[in-house]
Amino acid sequence: MKTISRAHYQLLVALEAHPTVSEAAEVLAITQSAASQRLKEAERRLNLELVERHGKSVSLTAVGSHLAKSGREAEEMLSRAEIEAQWMARGKQKKVRIAVSSYD
Repeated sequence: MKTISRAHYQLLVALEAHPTVSEAAEVLAITQSAASQRLKEAERRLNLELVERHGKSVSLTAVGSHLAKSGREAEEMLSRAEIEAQWMARGKQKKVRIAVSSYD
């Protein structure tokens, strides 16, 4: 099974908050074309429809919403891990814990 990258998850998170691919692209500082290609690539890799298209606007499908939520949680976890690593580098004791949920 092919997987999607962090960039794909970031796009889904942006699409959750912004109704058009061009607005989501602007937030991510990429072109609308790059965002569209990234979205199509994610759908192709997963063989799933991640958005419903309504003219120029899009809305996430249930699967797309689930992946956006997972992407948001993963970003938060990675950010915390990076902050904790910086604390550790400065000599402050802190345990770094990373957990990932798995759904069958």
